[in-house]
Amino acid sequence: VVGGSLSRSWKPLLANDMHLGLAQPTIWYLMGLHAPGVDVVGMTLPGTPMVVAGHSRAVAWGFTNAALDDADFFLERVSPEDTTRYLTPWGSEPFSTRVEEIRVKGRQAPELLTVRETRHGPIVTGVEARAGEDLMAVRWVGLDVSGTAVALRGMNRARSATEFIAALRGFGNPHQNVVFADTAGTWGYWMAGTVPLRAGGRPPLLPAPGWTGKDDWVGTLPFEEHPHALNPPRGFLATANNRQTRDSVSVLISDGGW
Repeated sequence: VVGGSLSRSWKPLLANDMHLGLAQPTIWYLMGLHAPGVDVVGMTLPGTPMVVAGHSRAVAWGFTNAALDDADFFLERVSPEDTTRYLTPWGSEPFSTRVEEIRVKGRQAPELLTVRETRHGPIVTGVEARAGEDLMAVRWVGLDVSGTAVALRGMNRARSATEFIAALRGFGNPHQNVVFADTAGTWGYWMAGTVPLRAGGRPPLLPAPGWTGKDDWVGTLPFEEHPHALNPPRGFLATANNRQTRDSVSVLISDGGW
């Protein structure tokens, strides 16, 4: 996205390329959404009733991936007294279970799979033999309740960059580098998505013991503290599936800080 100070029209210019490989069937398809209160065109995903990236008469926006570390593996230890329970910092808790049906071509009856979950997430079996007798669970932002659909509706209806940013607050997953511009001349960047905060301060490099609580997720990063930039003096912003940090936004992206 280029600011008006560098364009002949004195208005921002925005271009977006997801730079994904060609596939058949394709991931994206073009969509025009025209109804009372919404007039937007762009691209969307099958089953999504809103434009995911595109432009209205007031705001344009685009995405690249933010490469956020949004998943951790936890070792879970089965209670020695009861195999239907696992250990936590405050004692043992029962596994939650559900049965999933997997339909297989050529078979009359579906394959039944019993899934066990802990407070961290579903148990993933057979991933790492070095876990020994311990189980392994995956904690992932994508398994949590997300407001992304509501956020997209607000982004489609936004009449200014300010309204667009307000809608972006609810964008929970997947994490994206979002560039945007409006017809009034405001333009910028904001990293969207839920950023987990760990009790240990940073993502564990190896599967963490789930029974200690030392690496548990204890909250999320406030939206205002996500990497972002508005109308930076450099005059343009660029993203390319690059992982963002405080320094990368100020040095590689905008020269304007955040």
